[in-house]
Amino acid sequence: MFNIAVCGFGSRLGGVIERLKETGEITLCAIADPRTEEIKKDLESKGYEVDKIKFYPDLDQLLSDMRPDGICIGTRCDLHTSLAEKVIPLGIPLFLEKPVATTREDLDRLKALTVKYPENCKKVTVSFPLRLTDHVRMVKAIIDRGEIGEIAQVQAWNNVYYAIGYYHKWYRDAGITGGQFLQKATHDFDYINYIVGHKPMTVAAMRSSVVFGGKKPAGLFCRDCAEKDTCPDYTDNQNRPTSPFDYCAYGKDITIEDSDSAIVMYDNGVHCVYTQNFIARKKAGARGARFIGQYGTVEFDWQKNKILLFKHYEDRNEEIEVPAMLHHGGGDAMLAQDFLGVLKGEESCCGLDDGIASADLCLAARESSEKNIFVNL
Repeated sequence: MFNIAVCGFGSRLGGVIERLKETGEITLCAIADPRTEEIKKDLESKGYEVDKIKFYPDLDQLLSDMRPDGICIGTRCDLHTSLAEKVIPLGIPLFLEKPVATTREDLDRLKALTVKYPENCKKVTVSFPLRLTDHVRMVKAIIDRGEIGEIAQVQAWNNVYYAIGYYHKWYRDAGITGGQFLQKATHDFDYINYIVGHKPMTVAAMRSSVVFGGKKPAGLFCRDCAEKDTCPDYTDNQNRPTSPFDYCAYGKDITIEDSDSAIVMYDNGVHCVYTQNFIARKKAGARGARFIGQYGTVEFDWQKNKILLFKHYEDRNEEIEVPAMLHHGGGDAMLAQDFLGVLKGEESCCGLDDGIASADLCLAARESSEKNIFVNL
């Protein structure tokens, strides 16, 4: 049984711990988070034995008191790098939430860690559940068998149907998240990198804010807005005193965009056209990709749970059903198994190098969109 500590026990890390508990091989031994009483009440409602969990206000105090078998970091995005810097030198297996960095300076610090502590950095699992789903696994197998020939082009999309939540809470602050490339596209860039199997070399990107943000006062809450009875994006979410979840989605203090596009060129000549938006709703949601080769095309979408294989020189197409799974298409359960393997001395399938590569591409795309230039990685 492995004793696991958590730094930043939000809803995301709470779900990860649930998947880890389901393996039957981990125990939650400690939590570092200033919201101690709130977290205790939440854990008690879920049946945790809270009296067996130690609580600390921050990671420094936790590490001064104990050395758990593994640590999971799930704080706000801008803290991921600095907290990873505290864990990696100690050689403790680390589950690190994405993005691994939100600035070029932070990314350079992580790269320095891979040079100074190469073996310790192999003990890191980055939270990339999409690359571990059946969809990606099956598509990669089709491509690796040569069924479509060498990949020539990739078309990928993410129409985020649940995105209104990003604008109601702290995600709206690009200073924390780094913007929507790092917040969302980091997943997509990772699984595309994985399937293509080559290094991205150049990116040209753009982003815009067309719907969200606007002229409403900074700091306005839905509950205080004069238009709350007619606004289609009104929310009556309960609020935490330190992190309200019902900021106005049209406030002028929103600094994240609501749509992004990028063209990525890989070192083997393959280019990928990627687009994401945070405007779609309900059945308009979609997330997947199409990989085009000389002999065929293979396409999938997590919303449809199907893989489509088209043969270019044959009158034959295939439709492959993929079992519908909860929690990132089943990827979270696979992430738990991956981190369990790291705890047992195995190397992660989505390690720190993958996290760095994805963040590098996201930061380059952000720079391209800001400066209206091509950016070389």
